[in-house]
Amino acid sequence: MKLKVIEVDIAWDDREESGENLGTQLEALNKLIPNGWVRVLKYEGPGGGWPMVEIAFPEENAEILAEWLGQEDDMEFFMESLSDF
Repeated sequence: MKLKVIEVDIAWDDREESGENLGTQLEALNKLIPNGWVRVLKYEGPGGGWPMVEIAFPEENAEILAEWLGQEDDMEFFMESLSDF
């Protein structure tokens, strides 16, 4: 299994009534890619203060992750942003 890594901001709907937070986002990601790993790099990252994380995942899950991150419209760019684990 070939693993890839990406550093990204994790964002969510921050309206209190949404119930979303970093924990709910990580749970959702775990359900989509259960054999992936997440490491929080900064809890208040440079992208608007959202947490910056590193996600390691099997390469065959790249499309799933791109969709979850909202980057599925440009898979070529998304794939270029990945590194080998």
